Amino acid sequence: MIEDLLPPQVAVAEEFGNVPYVVLFPEEEAVIANAVDKRRREFATARACARAALAKLGLPPVPIVPGFRGAPQWPSGVVGSITHCAGYCAFRRRSRP
Repeated sequence: MIEDLLPPQVAVAEEFGNVPYVVLFPEEEAVIANAVDKRRREFATARACARAALAKLGLPPVPIVPGFRGAPQWPSGVVGSITHCAGYCAFRRRSRP
């Protein structure tokens, strides 16, 4: 749905619910080590979406951890955005020109 609104050079991945059994990088696990289960599922689903969009651009999976003020830190040369609410998670990613 959301990818219909964006230009073709933007990779999108979305989920309508939590993705079970997402394997996180150790750096990501450390971020949510003390989080409640709901937050852990939300965080993991967002990372699954991010990696799916990353793969659509031909890029390898990498840890995506919060940086300054909680904003996700993207690989060099890439910009991205994560959005989520109850029952929905999406990620948009674009390689920089």
